[in-house]
Amino acid sequence: MTTTSPVNEYDATRIAKLKAGYVHGGPLQREFYTSAEVFNADLDRIWRRHWLYAGHACQIPKAGDWMTWNVGSDTIVLMRGKDGDVRAFHNTCRHRGARVCNGEHGNSRMLVCPYHAWTYELDGRLRTPTEREFGIHQSTLGLHPVALMDLGDLLFVALGPEPVSFDEGAAEIAAQMQHQGFEHAKLAHTIRYAVAANWKLVFENNRECYHCDNAHPEYVKGTYDTARFSEANLPEVDRQTALANARFEALGLGQAVAASDMTGRYWRVTRERA
Repeated sequence: MTTTSPVNEYDATRIAKLKAGYVHGGPLQREFYTSAEVFNADLDRIWRRHWLYAGHACQIPKAGDWMTWNVGSDTIVLMRGKDGDVRAFHNTCRHRGARVCNGEHGNSRMLVCPYHAWTYELDGRLRTPTEREFGIHQSTLGLHPVALMDLGDLLFVALGPEPVSFDEGAAEIAAQMQHQGFEHAKLAHTIRYAVAANWKLVFENNRECYHCDNAHPEYVKGTYDTARFSEANLPEVDRQTALANARFEALGLGQAVAASDMTGRYWRVTRERA
């Protein structure tokens, strides 16, 4: 059986066979990291089903500010409307499918497709009259919206029509962010890393901290991630965590940690212990 997503195709039967060959507790087979077909399935079944962090609201502070964001073959434009709200849309003109915004960021009174100059309002509505030429009123041809959550000025998007529920994570993240003053934040510097590897290798590196003592001494000083590896350290970790929770709660800041165990939940918010 071949499954076709909006832009990617993969053989669902072959993917099922690969999954069936996985031995619990062992490594994934080579194809999970090298196969273009598996990558297509990853995009369709994982990336388009979950909520993804796309940027910070301070990157588009003024009405008309926009920025583009890409994952796989999907390109998204996030922009702040005249009403001050941030919205997200597929960065694709409804006429011939050209990209409406070709840069990484900008400011526009309206968005104008560079191909045939179809023009869109900042809320995604099409301004260009279409009924006489195409028999379809422009009110039905606005930019396709993308689901967006603003959690304390952290912007999350979901590409698929029925994303995995993020309600619990959103509540915890928003609660932790409300005291951070992110509404006054400004972007000071950006670094991009181009990694010649499948995304799962990068993710696996993020989810284990065995390398942290050697590679990230500054991080280790601010967290208990590596201390938890030793059972002898757990009483002290628990004691310090309780003290931090009490201190932050006394300040009206809530818990020090909202941690995910990665077995169902997949978010994490941690305050520094200092």
